Amino acid sequence: MLEFSNIVNTNRKFLNRTLRFFPLIALGAIAFLTINRFGGLRFEQYLFILILPFTLRKAHGQGQPMIFISLSFALFLLFFLTNVYSIFYLAVGMGLFASVFLIQLRPSLLSIILLGLTTPAVKYLLSVFSFPIKLQLTSWSGSILSILYSDIEIAGNCIYNGGIEFTVAQECLGLSMISTALAFAIFIMAFISTNTHKKPPFYLIVLFLISSVLLVTLANLSRIVLTISLNAMPDTFVHELIGILLFISNCCLPLIVLGRYTKRYYKTIRTEKLYKISNSYWSIILPVLALFSLLIEENKLAPDFNSDNIELTGFSKETRKDGIVKFRNKESLIYVKPPAFTLGSDHNPFICWKASGYSIKNEQEIKLGQFMAYTFELHKKDEQTLYSCWWYSNGYNNTISQLDWRLAMLNGEKPYCVINTTSTEKSQTVELTKLLMSQNFID
Repeated sequence: MLEFSNIVNTNRKFLNRTLRFFPLIALGAIAFLTINRFGGLRFEQYLFILILPFTLRKAHGQGQPMIFISLSFALFLLFFLTNVYSIFYLAVGMGLFASVFLIQLRPSLLSIILLGLTTPAVKYLLSVFSFPIKLQLTSWSGSILSILYSDIEIAGNCIYNGGIEFTVAQECLGLSMISTALAFAIFIMAFISTNTHKKPPFYLIVLFLISSVLLVTLANLSRIVLTISLNAMPDTFVHELIGILLFISNCCLPLIVLGRYTKRYYKTIRTEKLYKISNSYWSIILPVLALFSLLIEENKLAPDFNSDNIELTGFSKETRKDGIVKFRNKESLIYVKPPAFTLGSDHNPFICWKASGYSIKNEQEIKLGQFMAYTFELHKKDEQTLYSCWWYSNGYNNTISQLDWRLAMLNGEKPYCVINTTSTEKSQTVELTKLLMSQNFID
């Protein structure tokens, strides 16, 4: 009888230990289904999964992580209203932080920063604000190369060396390198923290992350100069090899050296009081909320947009299922894309054109009267070059600033649409853009 009782107790302990992992596994599995609806895991999310374990600390006893539970719960509710992927990602991340308490671990400040840096919104913001960065890197690279070569020419984001064209595209900015550098910086600090049993102060974390951005910028600048000097064309082995080697030598190795130097400033980790709890029923709430996320397909906070009143003389009109309005005649093509939620991602034309097989070159900002617009070229093999402009408009104002249109909508202005004009002649596209800006045709 005693032996039977021991077997029952042993099995009960094993079952209790196994159940501790259930919320963590259930939350991850259900979240993965929703993540697939948004395009699946991206490079930054894989970095989060790989580096997160190094940032966790041991919890002295089992604790009740109410702040993470509350944040996760609130973010899930916000996702149900907005259907914004970044909010869902943060909700799942906070849920994971809450769940690791069940296996006697707890997130550190580095864990939270890592979650924030790998959020899809960060990659989106890097892409959105990459245009001025591209122009600046192009200018700096051209200035350096002009010292070495006499026939260097710069046009927008293109550099010509002896008639050979090199485009400083978004890929050449190494946006993935920026994410990798930031994640690598977190990994170094977490590794040092684990080995020294100390933690980096907040100011040191900020300085370390800023240093990683500066170093990866230097690596990208060196990459552009070296690839042009060696005529290493994109999509070649040498081009990719140069990028990897310069990232390691100009970013990773200096960060390791900087980490070894700054570890003297780490502070002793204090033992924090954790409150005992009798059960973990709260942990079932988070997987259930993740399960409900599979049913969310509509952004309930998206601005109303009625395209019925939008007409253009001399153009045929077509309204697609996704709400995009297409105007067309023999010379030109116009897209009017519905307004985005204030805190959501907009309908960037670059994404659509690239998805259609076009490469984008010679991006520039141009002033048309009192307004600004983006202009760029569209290239596709065996097809005529197209010239395109795009900007944001609400019928009263036109802008190219992400910050301007978002703040304007928060202040109660009419929602802003994305307008994209395209034709085979640059002058024709520019004149059409001027005309549309003066007409305020979406009013």
